[in-house]
Amino acid sequence: MATSRFPRPAILDEIPRDKPAVIEASAGTGKTFTLEHLLIELLLKEDVSISEILVVTFTEKATAELRARLRGKLLELAQEPSGVSTDGPDWDIDDAAREKIRRAIQNFDTATISTLHAFCQRVLLEHAFAQQRPFTQTQVDAHETFGRCLREALRTDLASDP
Repeated sequence: MATSRFPRPAILDEIPRDKPAVIEASAGTGKTFTLEHLLIELLLKEDVSISEILVVTFTEKATAELRARLRGKLLELAQEPSGVSTDGPDWDIDDAAREKIRRAIQNFDTATISTLHAFCQRVLLEHAFAQQRPFTQTQVDAHETFGRCLREALRTDLASDP
């Protein structure tokens, strides 16, 4: 199969590879685009599988969008070469790169792309025995729990009249 060229966003050059990276910006500024392409870059350029990459977002909507866009991009890159060439930086997608992409698609469900709270709950459950925690835990709504705890504290700790 022939080698194809796929445009590589220049923003990737600004992200350090030798330490953790945080991408934080306002809505609509390209966070998901950057993360999607950063993951592709890691899969193509590093000796890493999709199951070894951790991506944490804040909202379930952002997580779902990132998962869908990443899967779509992988499927796009796995296709036959389209002859696309660009004037800027590119990824060369040859047979070896296409095989990495196919493995990532095949193992996509092992990727840890989740919200911060879902990732924390997963870690707590996976290490429950070592931490002497219950094996079954329930994620609760933060607003509801905070309100209930605040009312309880007001009644028990701050109330002057029993």
